[in-house]
Amino acid sequence: MADVWAKFFDEGVPGTVTDLRLQSVLTMAAMPERATAALARLVARLPDLTSFELSKTTIHGLDAVVHALPRKGLRYLHLGIGMREADTVDDIVRLAAAMPKLVESLEFDISCWIDRDHPEVMYGLIDKLPLATRKLPMRAESPWHGAHYPCIPLSSTLETLTVSGMYGWLNEPHLTDVLARLPPSLTILDLYYVALGGKSAALAMLARRMPPQLVTLRLAGCNLTRADLDVLAPQWPATLRELNLRFNVVLQPRNMGAARPSNLNELVKDPVHVAWTMLLPPQLRMLDLFGVPISEGMAMGMIEKMPARAPMAQMVLHAQRDWVSMKSIALLKTKFVVHVFE
Repeated sequence: MADVWAKFFDEGVPGTVTDLRLQSVLTMAAMPERATAALARLVARLPDLTSFELSKTTIHGLDAVVHALPRKGLRYLHLGIGMREADTVDDIVRLAAAMPKLVESLEFDISCWIDRDHPEVMYGLIDKLPLATRKLPMRAESPWHGAHYPCIPLSSTLETLTVSGMYGWLNEPHLTDVLARLPPSLTILDLYYVALGGKSAALAMLARRMPPQLVTLRLAGCNLTRADLDVLAPQWPATLRELNLRFNVVLQPRNMGAARPSNLNELVKDPVHVAWTMLLPPQLRMLDLFGVPISEGMAMGMIEKMPARAPMAQMVLHAQRDWVSMKSIALLKTKFVVHVFE
């Protein structure tokens, strides 16, 4: 299999390719060193390469491939690495030395024992990752990944940042460190299942460092309470057009997820106005409240504070069936486009 891939890399790819994305190629090869060397030769003869993905790959010899990448003009780089027992610390050191300095969009995933047994080596690799100038997703898939977050630089020109704590490996101090460094250039901020709720230090930092040009803010599954949103709401920039709060907005912190509150019927019929809904940016175009109890007081507050718009410019609201009363739906539809999902 290695010879097949080597022949393909050497003879089957034209030199005009600008986008090259490969998955599981080197791990499927019986002798991955041959395929890796051929891939390095291929990358070296692609002068106009702007996008490169190599995922589910081994690390031995990967430094030659990365070293062959263009030093300028690289828009997208995704390296997904799964180390074998035969891979060594030296493989990591060589890979770190081969990294380009800049890339517009960077994705980097590594699953291995190195970060547990030799954390200083992994920190050295993280320190040498290219600086992402436009887009950077950060996913903590192990406790060691979360610990690396403070080492990842955030460019002053970064436009999109995703921070995922889906697997529960991102603790609050590491998240707070990232939020303390949010660049003002951000237009999209996606915090996905991170430990943000409960009036945490991370929540206070987000309120303090809210990017002023933000267009999209996604806070799905962040365990936010009404009180937490009351802290954030005064800081939402006027530029905000999309706000995703799905699986949030409870009276007390809860485990991450969309568990149905036992008092859901009482929550949706509560007539009391809710402060954060009275502070939504007037030009908001999308509000995702799926998995959120929408009270009659919330609905009335939004209707009172949000301006009337032409039909094609109305805000779109996502809600979950039974998490909003029919009375509220009817009221909300007088100003918004309401989509109710099961």
